[in-house]
Amino acid sequence: MNKKCLIIRYGELFLKGKNKPDFIKKLVDNLNLAFQKNNLANFRIKKLPDQLIINTENEKDLTALIPILKKIFGISIFYLAYQLESSVESLDNFVKKLFDYYEINFTTFKLSISRNDKNFPKNSSTLQKELGEIIVKKYQLKVNLSNPQKIFYIRIYRDFILVFSERLTGLGGLPVGSSGRALVLLSGGIDSPVAAYQLMKRGLEIVYLHFYQQTEGQTKIFALGEKLKFYNNYSNDIYLVDSRAFLTEIRHISLEKYRLIILKRMFIRYACRLAQELEIKAIVTGDSLAQVASQTLESLGVIQQASITAFEQVEVSTQKVIELGTYEISLKTYADCCALFEPRYPITRPKKEVVEKLEKEIFWEEILEKIILIVLLSSAKTTAKKPGQIGEEETLRIIKNFITTKRYSEQKLEESRKGCPAVVERKGKRGVNHNLILCVRNAEKGAVISHKLIKNVKNVLSLNSSIHSTTKELEELGLSIEELAKQKNASWYLTENLPTDAEEEN
Repeated sequence: MNKKCLIIRYGELFLKGKNKPDFIKKLVDNLNLAFQKNNLANFRIKKLPDQLIINTENEKDLTALIPILKKIFGISIFYLAYQLESSVESLDNFVKKLFDYYEINFTTFKLSISRNDKNFPKNSSTLQKELGEIIVKKYQLKVNLSNPQKIFYIRIYRDFILVFSERLTGLGGLPVGSSGRALVLLSGGIDSPVAAYQLMKRGLEIVYLHFYQQTEGQTKIFALGEKLKFYNNYSNDIYLVDSRAFLTEIRHISLEKYRLIILKRMFIRYACRLAQELEIKAIVTGDSLAQVASQTLESLGVIQQASITAFEQVEVSTQKVIELGTYEISLKTYADCCALFEPRYPITRPKKEVVEKLEKEIFWEEILEKIILIVLLSSAKTTAKKPGQIGEEETLRIIKNFITTKRYSEQKLEESRKGCPAVVERKGKRGVNHNLILCVRNAEKGAVISHKLIKNVKNVLSLNSSIHSTTKELEELGLSIEELAKQKNASWYLTENLPTDAEEEN
């Protein structure tokens, strides 16, 4: 019986050597994740050396995969095909009933036949002649080898034959995650989203870092992450940093024209720290050489000298921005941190020694230690180990919102809770270096956990208060970290350097 299937050709990863199976496995994992995220089940993926074959019981479901496959890196081309038995008889019978499978909306055609199985009884030339004659006589069509209106592709393998007529172009590149992870400094502008996309194409899974100066207006940043998540294994993990302490301190720099460069160096330093904590080996920006007056080799070089992590700057094309759909989002008004210190006449050739001298005028190291980090996490998988983490790796990824601090008003906190599966408030305690943050893993009902009811964490799904428990408080409740680690529906980890109550009130 002739079965309909979907064929995926690998593209670039086909050129890999002994590690090619690892890339293919990653692509299959990404496909299965995409099917799961789109509530598509009962698909079977068969791996072959040069392609993947996807089968399902209901062949109509295969067409639902086409828009999904168009957003998965590692695919060169893909197409819907009919899978036949590998015999001359089955091929003849299929061609005789060709237009039971395809509409006759053309007058000229061409057959493109290749044999992977050289033991097949007839060679390609003979098959092209014999099968072409059948089509011409039965359907009164004409052969046109140079400019046909329709091409039928026939690929002959040892165990089956594939027949198809239309090839769709994939994104190419390498499967996301096959090259590791990168931290992208997402500014809210045009360049950084496309820089993220282009690094995804090279097999990097992207985590975003954004520095903000106001608690409102984060919708634009979330929208950019949401737009790109389909290319990034459905992940739009965003780390938000309250940069107001940076901005206040940077005003004490005596030379105004150097303030922006020093601010960016501070951002890079913090990005390096976060990258190390998350075991990420590269930091990415969307800077483009000579795009603006301040983006000279000298300026970019001085800024990057603050980095201790591999640094990547990506050239961005306007066409790619439009294709991604991030252009209109990036144009929306947003209070960008760097815009506050953009001098009227930017310095184009900053001196490293001057920058280092000016940095001594401010307390940037202390600020880095006390920075408030807000986390918006979108998936339940991670390999990152956080400093101070005990036991299992973090398993929870909070969806659609971020961990909030006492600095947010009660109104904002309540607004956050409405659309958030799990909102957790973290708050520093005087004299305590570590706070424990506990989150529900399955929080479909919008759970917020209370430290007063941690004993019942397995059943917590609809509480209305937040947690800011220290290890000492947990001991008073008769709980140990080891006991919490056994809770299967909870994720927990330790965080360091949270602000004290006195600091927050100031």
